[in-house]
Amino acid sequence: MIYLIALAIIVLLAIVLIQIGRISDLSDRIKGEEVAELDNNTTQGKAMVAFMVAFLVFCIWSAWHYKNVMFGFGPLTSASEHGFELDWIFLITLIFTGIVFVITHILLFWYSYRYRKVKGSTAKFFAHDTKLEMIWTAIPAVVMTILVANGLVAWNRIFKPIGPDQNVLNIEATGYQFAWDIRYPCPDGKLGNKDYRNIIPGVNDLGLDWNDEAALDDIILAGSDK
Repeated sequence: MIYLIALAIIVLLAIVLIQIGRISDLSDRIKGEEVAELDNNTTQGKAMVAFMVAFLVFCIWSAWHYKNVMFGFGPLTSASEHGFELDWIFLITLIFTGIVFVITHILLFWYSYRYRKVKGSTAKFFAHDTKLEMIWTAIPAVVMTILVANGLVAWNRIFKPIGPDQNVLNIEATGYQFAWDIRYPCPDGKLGNKDYRNIIPGVNDLGLDWNDEAALDDIILAGSDK
């Protein structure tokens, strides 16, 4: 019954849209094609500005609503030593790209309204603007330099060389969508070999080489086990 009601609603909406289109065509004939086009340009421009406001409000709200989960705030903080630094780099990247995202979308929709075709308007064409090109080349270059520099510093800090006298435990993390598989070595401290050609879903998900004795005692904590 629900599907029939939904189908009826869709059919009715289609009929309404068809009738609106016919009314619009009739209105165009009455007012004249040029006047109708100018009125339509204004209507479409205002609709795009309204959509821009709703869209950006939704984006900002969703970013704030999911900040604890996506950006490392709140109770769901990183459990690793370097996780906070990676979260910070991600946040800085998001701030830079978010500013550009908001500005470009405001300009995109505003220009669609501001420079719509109106009576008596003429288009201006220019093939080259050195100042404008310098601006939109220099700003991304500076931002990219900052992001890359911070990333390199973090990378060198996280993956710094391990001294021969340091007591470390090598573990392996295999990431996939929404989960990780973690492999730990047993008392021998060695992780066994693996090969993607050995992967058998549900049997040997990581493709371990069972001919390698070091792989026989590895402990695997699958994503579904956490």
